[in-house]
Amino acid sequence: MPKQTFKIEGFHGGLNSNSDPRDIRDNESPSLKDVAIDSVGKIKTLGSFNNGILINSGTAQDLTGNSVDTRTTLSLSSGASASDDYYNGMTLTITAGLNNGSTFTITDYDATGHGNGEKIAVLTPTASTGFNLAGTNSTTYEIRGGDSNTSSILKNTGLFVMSSDRKIDGTLSNETLIFLHDNTTHTIDIKDSDEWNEEEISLAGSASTVYYTVDGVLRVSDSTLTRVSRWYGYISDQRFASLNAAGPTAAWSNVNQSLASPALGKCLISTPIVGSDSNGIFSSASEYIGTVINDGTSSDQVVDHSSVNLRVGIQLNEIIFDSTHSEWVEDTRCVVSDSSDIYPCIGTKVTKVTGSSTSFDYSYIAENSLSFALEESNSLIFPVFVTSSEITKLVKFEIMVGKTSIISSTTDPSPTDSTISWVFGAEKIKPNMWNFLVCSSDNISFNSDQFPMSNCDVLGLFMHDNVSPGSTSADKMDYYVSGIALAEASSINGFTPGSYTFYHTYLYDVENKQESLPFVFNHVDRSSSFVLTGSIDVTGTNTNVPGSGTAYLTELKVGDEITVSGETRIIATITDDTTATVTVAWGSNLANDTSPECNPVGEPDNVNSINVVGSSVLFNFDAYICSNNAAGNGYGLNKRISGSRLYYKKEENDNYFLIGELDFIDKGFKFLPEADTVSYTMINTTDATAPILSKTALIKEISPETANTIDTFKTINGFSTEVKSLDAQYKTAVVHGRRVYIGNIKRPDGKTHPDRIIKSQVNRFDTFPEGMGSVDVVIRDGENIVKLEAYADRILQFKQHSLYIINVSESVDFLEDTYRNKGCAFDYHVTRTDMGIVWFNDHGCYLYNGKSVLDLLERQGIRLINEEDWEAFVTDGVDGSADDPDMSSAMIGYVPKKKHLIIKNENNDIHLYDFVLQAWTTGIGKITESTAMTNFALDADQNLFYIDNTTTVRKTWQTSVQTSTGFEYITPDIDFGQPGVRKKVYKVYVTYKSGATTNVQVDYGVNGGTTFPYDFANGDNFTSNELGSASGWQVAELKPDNATESNNIKSFQLRFATDGIVPSGFEINDITIVYRLKNIK
Repeated sequence: MPKQTFKIEGFHGGLNSNSDPRDIRDNESPSLKDVAIDSVGKIKTLGSFNNGILINSGTAQDLTGNSVDTRTTLSLSSGASASDDYYNGMTLTITAGLNNGSTFTITDYDATGHGNGEKIAVLTPTASTGFNLAGTNSTTYEIRGGDSNTSSILKNTGLFVMSSDRKIDGTLSNETLIFLHDNTTHTIDIKDSDEWNEEEISLAGSASTVYYTVDGVLRVSDSTLTRVSRWYGYISDQRFASLNAAGPTAAWSNVNQSLASPALGKCLISTPIVGSDSNGIFSSASEYIGTVINDGTSSDQVVDHSSVNLRVGIQLNEIIFDSTHSEWVEDTRCVVSDSSDIYPCIGTKVTKVTGSSTSFDYSYIAENSLSFALEESNSLIFPVFVTSSEITKLVKFEIMVGKTSIISSTTDPSPTDSTISWVFGAEKIKPNMWNFLVCSSDNISFNSDQFPMSNCDVLGLFMHDNVSPGSTSADKMDYYVSGIALAEASSINGFTPGSYTFYHTYLYDVENKQESLPFVFNHVDRSSSFVLTGSIDVTGTNTNVPGSGTAYLTELKVGDEITVSGETRIIATITDDTTATVTVAWGSNLANDTSPECNPVGEPDNVNSINVVGSSVLFNFDAYICSNNAAGNGYGLNKRISGSRLYYKKEENDNYFLIGELDFIDKGFKFLPEADTVSYTMINTTDATAPILSKTALIKEISPETANTIDTFKTINGFSTEVKSLDAQYKTAVVHGRRVYIGNIKRPDGKTHPDRIIKSQVNRFDTFPEGMGSVDVVIRDGENIVKLEAYADRILQFKQHSLYIINVSESVDFLEDTYRNKGCAFDYHVTRTDMGIVWFNDHGCYLYNGKSVLDLLERQGIRLINEEDWEAFVTDGVDGSADDPDMSSAMIGYVPKKKHLIIKNENNDIHLYDFVLQAWTTGIGKITESTAMTNFALDADQNLFYIDNTTTVRKTWQTSVQTSTGFEYITPDIDFGQPGVRKKVYKVYVTYKSGATTNVQVDYGVNGGTTFPYDFANGDNFTSNELGSASGWQVAELKPDNATESNNIKSFQLRFATDGIVPSGFEINDITIVYRLKNIK
């Protein structure tokens, strides 16, 4: 038979370890190590991860005359660092010349200690050839290392990359920020194009990071569900700019991710008017002033620090009566006195009406010298306050207005032809709050025909109780009244009768405002013990409480407990700011006490509620935004908070109705969130006394024309206030369709839901209302959610063993498909590619392309890598014993430029999949890991990288050819198309090039043997079993060194393998085998 040739000129079929080597295609191989196949028609060396960023490169210098071991010493170029030890611990790779391709670690660098000016690097391990460079200077090198940042890496996690338009110092720049978790400091370092910024994000303890990003903002959760999630973003808009309350200037901010509801903020029911207080709520500018707003911490303060505070009053035409008790005319059945027990709601005075022993079941107070008119256009407002201990005695209040005296001390009050009467039954009166008794044309009880009434002179308030006549004074009902006013009649457009309580929320961020759940404003109370102003010096065994610099009228009330020099008594009377008495005499002379204490009684209180009775009113509002802490020396609000919404709630209605929105950026108030401009502008307080008033923004006289009964918290946000929380910790997250999906969650109540996905509101990426957006695909199945990914309007929910495909393309999410044995063990076993989502487990490697799941270990229905080989690789069990049975050291990454997939194992070997060729190859030791490495990520140039070592060595995958110490290519077991016919192989021609010593050995095996025991004789470009150095394309001729070994064979197989370092320039273009078929016997 004549000689024939068999040519292998295609290698792009890649690895096929599943089929018998004799049955695989000619372009496939049973073993590919460190072989790149993506240049169709050629074999090249595979890329690899470099050893960090390039620190220095150059040509080595002459070592002649130095008494050093030239195998461990290299003289660097003159441009190397002049600082001793600068390169210690870095990696040096020879790129040309002696020991080309070898990699060393620099153990010591001496830039100054050699007399000839050399800069000496001491290397390990020992080089095979000494660097004796006298007169040649042909050896080039590069030094790679870290980014001068120290960090402790938690294995296989902690690395994330985010695009941004700013550096960390705030400079505008197109950036790709690198985030790295430091497992020692429990913080996150951030690298921009300038430098590393250490400890930018604090995690407050050990954590395992989970990241997601939207619109240039990073969120970080802890997959152990221990640490609170963090938010990191650039806040460009200063809060309260140019005001005394101004917040920090533009900067990156690190705060909690939680949309926390307010925890502070007080509401005082008090209509602002011009007063003369120097310490009170009625300054000459109708504002708070002095010690009532001292530090925003004490319970009797009218504000809380670091919060929004509200003052609620009534829109008035005029106050017709606001006087001390002496101006009231009372009957003998009650006693009136000035009171500082509560703040006035109208005017500046509060009068206490104390019942006394009487033979009647009513009492009255009146004023006979007024002058006002009641018309259709106005209403009379008379405020009363009854404590819960007294209200059980009440039957009704009755207000009479007339032109002549209506007062009689001997008979029941009754309407006459010259009076109009309004009756308010006890069932309408609420305890422990101001009740606005509203008298208008639409709720007259008696003599409505007398309405309207001009020139009203007399006004009386009659209290009817259910206490039997003749009872003691202690049994009769006590109550309080404040100033009396006229207001515009508001009818149904106003705040209709009922009990109102006030709330506020925080708005987070600027563009997509995310709203917290409402917080009910705190009361302005005196429920906690506090130190009185001034000092008390008790002399003698009497009941006097002589004060010096004290403020009894504003700080004390009858019934309070006070403690002076260790003795406690109850206040009996208060005459003025320095004069009071106690119920029981002091035991003896007491030392002057400069810090006497008060323990207030429980009621009455300045509660955050108003009760409107009879007819509608219109409220007005002042907002005090106290932005700083109690000391006034630090911004106390969350930097993300851009505003606050004010709400009211009626007792009988579950809705929270919008009052309006405080805008901290535009510094004003608007009634509707969608309004383009503010209706009221923030100002500084007139009194800017430190610490609180000097850091407070104020909006005054917010006066709605109607009560908003349309916009509620629910209509604005899409969920109700009954939602228990908006926050959750999570173990995995993915962004899709302007929503965030988080999985395997923990709610603030401590309950974990390992099978649950919840999704955020659209464009509100931190808003996860409890009870909404939950997706429980399968629960209590013995598996937990490991990873979420999104592709083609689908959410992929990975559990340990199962994959669930959830269709989210429509308004209702639904389970579209289930794949058993397609789960993953760790979140870093999944990656996103241009073709879809790819992941691996011990059964295989899979692609979801938006339609179906494909097994990448198969091609055209034929499996390329068998199950045992794959499992052995991912568990690092190639030697027969799995060193990584849970695959916790295995990891996956994607190289977009080449459309390559890289999977590493614990031994830092890789499998590489080429999506274009649909073929696999492998790499040996392509990853270096000193102590622990992070997960993979893509840098600004879409290069795959990871970070290693405590010096933050950033190692990047080199798609170009690299040197190799593990190179191996084995041909198919070639039977030349005649498996049953004997053959003789005469020679082999290999077309190749190298540019340096190849270190590529070639041998062969026959008849399907698993070893390659046979060698070739020396020939053209082939010596000692090795392909010779070739600067250009050369052809090596390989003849079997023993002709009988290649004669009468059924099959023939070649192996190309390295015995050293294969240079990066090595390529094989084709292989030609010359053979002859033997005659069939």
